[in-house]
Order: sequence, then C-alpha cells, then structure tokens
Amino acid sequence: MKRNIKLVFGVCAMGLIALGACKKSSNSSPSTPVSGKWKLVQDGFDLNSNDTLDANEITADSSSTYYTFNNNGSGSVTGMLGTTSITSPFTWTLLYTNTWLKEVIGTDTTYYHVDALTATSMTLRDTTGGFVNWTIYTKQ
Repeated sequence: MKRNIKLVFGVCAMGLIALGACKKSSNSSPSTPVSGKWKLVQDGFDLNSNDTLDANEITADSSSTYYTFNNNGSGSVTGMLGTTSITSPFTWTLLYTNTWLKEVIGTDTTYYHVDALTATSMTLRDTTGGFVNWTIYTKQ
C-alpha cells in the first residue's frame, strides 16, 4: 500500500513539473507566411466565367503597388496615383486555417480566398461584385 502511495505521489509530482515547464510565450504576435512586404505583379479577371485563371486572362501589373502585412494585423498599401505616391492603412486577419484573408480599408471590408501562398508568392481571389478577380503578389 505504501508503495502505491509513493508511486501515485511520484507520478503526480512529475506531472506538476511537466506542467510548470510549459510556459506560454510572452510574444503573442502571430507569425504567418503573409507577414511582410508584397508587390502586386499580376491581375486576372475571369472573362469567360469558368472560375479558372486562364493564361489569356492574366495581365502584368506595372503600378508599383506594395502591400505590407505586419504581424499585429495592421498593414498598409502604397501605390502611385499619377506621379503622387499614396499610402493607405488597413487591418487584416487570416481566417479558416489561412484559407481566407479579411482586409479592412476604412469602412470597406473585403474577403479574399487564398488560392496559393508560399514563402515567395501569394494569389488571392475576390468573388465580390459579381465577377472573379485574382491578384498575384511576390514577396519582397
């Protein structure tokens, strides 16, 4: 009986030590593959309504538009309007296991489907407004 009590006590002590070793990190900022600076390089519109980005529907983007996604959910988009550089702040959130990106600029909220996301490229699909639009980015 004494042996069983010692065994139970030992197991409980080891469990408490293991729980104490599990410390929550003080850094609660999410680190995601979206974080960082991205350049808009291509646009695509589903002209034939087949829900597929066909080669003839892709156009190169020469607007020098950059999106910066910060780890804290804030960001900014910078682009040129004529010869003037314009920067707008936004907030963002990845949803549903990184398959949707919610972007809020001012009072406008847009949900993008994350079609592809690697360490160097990202393709987002927007289906609002009755048409399908893809935007393709490269990480800077």
